[in-house]
Amino acid sequence: MTGGWWVTSPTGSAVWPHLVGVLPPRRVPVHQDPGRPAGTVEYKTHYAAWQNYNRHHLGQSALRIAERGGFSYGEMQCALAGHYDRCAECRESHPPVPTWEPREPE
Repeated sequence: MTGGWWVTSPTGSAVWPHLVGVLPPRRVPVHQDPGRPAGTVEYKTHYAAWQNYNRHHLGQSALRIAERGGFSYGEMQCALAGHYDRCAECRESHPPVPTWEPREPE
């Protein structure tokens, strides 16, 4: 039985997916920002951003954030630049988010 990104074992306890062979998604959603449509990034890019995010905000796993819709583009820029708190100069001072692609229209 599954419940989001975690898996419930036969005994009823939640276990981490990597313990039962569940792989993370290949691409993770990215929220839109002013001037930037919603998109997706490869999981490895999302995970790299999450590692910096996790230094400041403990509690949510990279998979849980992906399940909840991912980071915004600006959050990813800041996190990949080595800090998490969004700054006013993100668009001008940080490089573009690698592996970002616009989301396909539904």
